[in-house]
Amino acid sequence: MGTFRPAFRAVAQSLTDIDLVLVEEAFERLLLDYDRVFSSMGIPACLWRRTGEIYKGNKEFAALVNVPLEMLREGRLCIYELMAEESAVNYWEKYGNIAFDAGQKAVLTSCLLKNPDPESKQIQFGNNVPFSKTKTRRTWLPNVQTKRLFSETLNDWIRLNMTTSVIRTVDKKGGLDRYLLETRPDLLGAKGMELRGKIVEALKAKQAKKALKNYTNTQQQNSSTLLSSEAQAPAKSAATKTASP
Repeated sequence: MGTFRPAFRAVAQSLTDIDLVLVEEAFERLLLDYDRVFSSMGIPACLWRRTGEIYKGNKEFAALVNVPLEMLREGRLCIYELMAEESAVNYWEKYGNIAFDAGQKAVLTSCLLKNPDPESKQIQFGNNVPFSKTKTRRTWLPNVQTKRLFSETLNDWIRLNMTTSVIRTVDKKGGLDRYLLETRPDLLGAKGMELRGKIVEALKAKQAKKALKNYTNTQQQNSSTLLSSEAQAPAKSAATKTASP
């Protein structure tokens, strides 16, 4: 960042208040234009400032990086916070080379994203260091297993790809349903949130069915009580007439 920070400072000091207002107006118009583009495209996309603050993102990108859609607004999250360390360094190096190049309009690159939640499992990077001290790069992948779990609410077996730590947490919670309902939404991912929504809807349907059944039973009891009281009323009047002289 030291390669382009002095140039940024020089440009910022030369701008007047009117220039800053015009820059913000142009940026707001750009947000409106991309709002229509993002709503019509089905691939992950986001828009950020030169300093990295994300100001626009679609739901596909939010699902990709596993963050709430509200975090991709008004600079609450920076693009380099979603990158692995090596990708973030590579991003700033490329950006420093093209930031003030008038002939460079766009650059195509790739990066490795990470999950911003520290409790989630991520791909880790490091070195193998033997006795010869010759380092070789390597990666550590999360221990992901394919597991079939039974949902009592949905009354169905569900096949999921889960890490071993999540499997232990499901057992500790007492089942898949309780894990999905009690875990924070940002830790479940797109598939977990989909299953959670289905479970919530199924529970609401069961509660509504139970409430309707209770209401029907109450109405039947009230009707039977009313009929019995109406049947007893003529018998009492007849007994009264018989007893009178």
